[in-house]
Amino acid sequence: MSPSGLVNGVHIHYEKVGDGENIILLLPGVAGSAKRHFGPQLENLDREKLTIIAMDPRGQGESRPPNRDCPADFLYRDAEDAAALMQELGFDKYSIFGWSDGANSAAILGARYPERVKKLIMLGGNSYNSKTDFAVLENIKKEVSSTKDLSQLKLCEDYDKAVTLDWLNTLLTVHQRDENGEADLFKNELPKITADTLIIHGDNDEYVPLFHAEYFHKHIKNSRLIIWKDGTHDLHLQLPDKFNKVLQEFILG
Repeated sequence: MSPSGLVNGVHIHYEKVGDGENIILLLPGVAGSAKRHFGPQLENLDREKLTIIAMDPRGQGESRPPNRDCPADFLYRDAEDAAALMQELGFDKYSIFGWSDGANSAAILGARYPERVKKLIMLGGNSYNSKTDFAVLENIKKEVSSTKDLSQLKLCEDYDKAVTLDWLNTLLTVHQRDENGEADLFKNELPKITADTLIIHGDNDEYVPLFHAEYFHKHIKNSRLIIWKDGTHDLHLQLPDKFNKVLQEFILG
């Protein structure tokens, strides 16, 4: 099923499969969609045990128009949209799997609505930007600025140059940097998370350094960390069968 609903004043598209008693919400990265970022999960997770909701955040995928924009609080806005969507669908308690910026919004949702989130799974997220992150973002910006066909860029295949640069410029310029050259995104939210949390990170993640996953693990109660040998940023797509098994065991355990 692929409906759309009015959420916080915008139409939010979502994919829904399965009718199991265990509800899980999937939140994609900022430059993609439910179908693109969670195809193997929508197709292959156990539909008898799980009800799977995969959301296109506002301005992404089929949640357009309007096109995506990235104000300073876009991670919080996506979290509030996700919480409102699940409430609209009648789900009072559910688990969440977030990938990339979707992991960040999933963590914020878990912090702001701890009574709603049963279990939290995070892959490839970061609660702050370090000097290393800023260097990666600057390199991506150079690639985007010099590339006519963004379909060649892994993180940017769905969008035109203006939207992608808006996202990059927000991350590079909006948040104040401290004396160490780091910018806080939502670190203060992490101690508020009470859900059982599984943090997964590939040791070959080409975009987000491993120390971000270790920071999550240190500051989120009831969390455990899996470091995936040879795993990339999108290891849930790289190794979908293995990933789905770990995800499903954690959700159902």
